[in-house]
Amino acid sequence: MKRTVISACAVLLCLILASCQSVVLTPADELTSRNWQTETASGLRASLAFCEDSASLVIASSQDEVTLSGKLSIDSNRFYITSEDMFRTYTFSYQVYANRAEITYGTDTLVFYPVALEETKIPIKGNP
Repeated sequence: MKRTVISACAVLLCLILASCQSVVLTPADELTSRNWQTETASGLRASLAFCEDSASLVIASSQDEVTLSGKLSIDSNRFYITSEDMFRTYTFSYQVYANRAEITYGTDTLVFYPVALEETKIPIKGNP
């Protein structure tokens, strides 16, 4: 009887420990698994969206709106958007935290916050 109880407890402990798996995302996975947006105190609005191997960055002020869409390449601290329309690759540095992402282009940094997928309204080529 004791042996059965000890065996049952050992099996139960193994099952509990086996179910405690954590998924470790790379910084690239953390960035591309969500869509992002921000609005600054000066009224500048920006959205960043990812879809498979494409990315779209939209930056809008009260006077103008710029959209950069294209093929995405990414590593652990930089991502690259190659715009087919502009024949140019743009390089951005990034750092992802639990509830925000800091995106830097040159010396300018914007802090983005995650949004629900259905809230994002950024067109990406090849994605209706």
